[in-house]
Amino acid sequence: VAKESSDTVLVDDNFASIVSGVEEGRREYDNISKFTRYLLSSNIGEIVAISGALLLNLPLILLPVQILWVNLVTDGVTALALGLEPAERDIMAQPPRDPNEPILSRRALLLILLIGLWMGGVMIYLFSQRLPMDLEQARTLAFSGIVVFEMVNILNFRSFRTPLLQTGILTNRWLVLALIATLILQALAVYNPLLQTALGTTALALSDWL
Repeated sequence: VAKESSDTVLVDDNFASIVSGVEEGRREYDNISKFTRYLLSSNIGEIVAISGALLLNLPLILLPVQILWVNLVTDGVTALALGLEPAERDIMAQPPRDPNEPILSRRALLLILLIGLWMGGVMIYLFSQRLPMDLEQARTLAFSGIVVFEMVNILNFRSFRTPLLQTGILTNRWLVLALIATLILQALAVYNPLLQTALGTTALALSDWL
């Protein structure tokens, strides 16, 4: 009866289990927040780039198959790896979270919007600068640019309170592997003849990547 009516059941007599449970719960909540903010900011960048280019009467900046590639192949792998982020060092020093607090505060929404606007704006600029030379190359530049920017953007959300160098670049090995795999896949999308045909891309020079 006690077990049925209780909110928490200890399966051993060690009260440290409660501490471990709270720490894991906080880690998972933080990672859900990081995952959500990363994907929203990156997708707003894509929306801004596509709609902004149309409003400026430019050709379609990304083809539908390229949008699918970004959202399923590149975004998906890194976002899943971000969900495996270890607990932040000061996670247990933080005060309890209000259970009614939304997962995205006004500040978070503003940050998401600003990052999205910046990413989308830069993509439009790169696309428009290369467009007079070649549409396919301009589109490939924007396509690869959004992928690289999103790979950098994910590093913004590894911690809410600690700079990246203090968090440690290698503390989430799954994310490091995901970033490397994503960049390899994007290189294949740009240089592999079969993927060039499927995705409508063309080879880029080293200066384009820089």
